[in-house]
Amino acid sequence: MSSILTGGSVTELLSEEALDRADIKARIERAEMRVVGRYREKSALRDSPLFFDEPIGAETSPGIVQLRGWAETDSGEPDIEAMPDGLVRRLRVVIAQVVQWGVKREETEQVDSESIGSKSTSYKDLQDLPTRLFQPLDKYDTRAPFGDFW
Repeated sequence: MSSILTGGSVTELLSEEALDRADIKARIERAEMRVVGRYREKSALRDSPLFFDEPIGAETSPGIVQLRGWAETDSGEPDIEAMPDGLVRRLRVVIAQVVQWGVKREETEQVDSESIGSKSTSYKDLQDLPTRLFQPLDKYDTRAPFGDFW
């Protein structure tokens, strides 16, 4: 069950089209797992004695979530009461964006391209999940930057 995007924030952040989906609760839960999993430290898995038995991203991942202000309950669930309001709000926005992106992608799977006036959008070779969706969390991201100077 989702524990970050809940209550009034669901209707506030999601479109009517997304809310009308029969599987909206499952979509929200998957989006939440995907967002939190993006920031969960993966290196901790390598130290686990179950590393070869446990796929990366498993729910039992011992890695910490690398977001400034992130808090979890003893059972490993997100503790939104202990997190800063700004982080919770941005997490909700990002989770909603991931859900919306999934709905939009599902609609465009059968369409190769779309023309509106003089502009055309191609849906061939869409990325898996655009990184721009996660930009609202950049302020809280404590992961080491990827890349280095040569």
